[in-house]
Amino acid sequence: MNLAVTFSANMLKICSQFQNLRCAVAHQQLFNHPLSRAMSGSLSFRTVLLKRKHAIDLHQTGHKPKKLRGKHFIYQYVEDAPFKKEEPLEVILTQYVDGIGKKGEKVKLKRQFAYNNLLLPKLAVYANPENEALYGSSEASSEYEYSSKYAPKMVQYLSKSLVAITMNKEVPWTLEAWHIRACARKAGILIADDSCIEMPEKEISGPDLSLETKEFLVTVTINKKEKAKMRCRIHHWSTEPGDRIKAEYPWFKRAEPIFEEQAEELSSIPLPEYKALHKSAPDLK
Repeated sequence: MNLAVTFSANMLKICSQFQNLRCAVAHQQLFNHPLSRAMSGSLSFRTVLLKRKHAIDLHQTGHKPKKLRGKHFIYQYVEDAPFKKEEPLEVILTQYVDGIGKKGEKVKLKRQFAYNNLLLPKLAVYANPENEALYGSSEASSEYEYSSKYAPKMVQYLSKSLVAITMNKEVPWTLEAWHIRACARKAGILIADDSCIEMPEKEISGPDLSLETKEFLVTVTINKKEKAKMRCRIHHWSTEPGDRIKAEYPWFKRAEPIFEEQAEELSSIPLPEYKALHKSAPDLK
């Protein structure tokens, strides 16, 4: 929206320094004037870009400029610089960046973030035809390329997760992939289908109270490419409240593995930080 403003005599003196310009920038003096404070409602210090509504006639070199008339001091609003929305900066990644993208991918990010975190560390370059030819996605690369920029974060998330596999205490069962998928869904982890879950080679069946709170690993495939190890722990459940097993904060402690061949791998994977969610949990360092 263009806003035409006619200034008073005092305001004309302030703006007279711009008489040879087609565009004028009114600075702090402009906003110190009572008329400006009445218009804005409060005193502020910012830069507003204005332009003349009527163009100034040109004069020949060496001749005295023509005297400005009243219409030449009518200005139109162009923009308020501090409130101008900053356009994102487009860059090309020179290598894989966790959570942003893979090598050769074009991404648009906030200018300050892109400059400080990508351009300065030389993780990206400005997006232009020359850099696109050098770092484009068609360039052969020996680096591992993830299926998506979110895949490594999902691998990391699953490796730090602990899923309670709740099984019936009275009815016989044999653990299958759909049990894992159902229990993972209750924990907020959505797995596409059973084929994405690779079960241990040995069978797990119950009810068997010797397996209570013992853990094992399953392999989850992400986007048919990345694989992540997810920690699971057996918990027996009964529909009768009196028969339920009560355990106080079992998920904060390291448990015994069901399979000895997975013991070393389980010990190398950190436990999830549930203490942040349960402030009353004991210190188990």
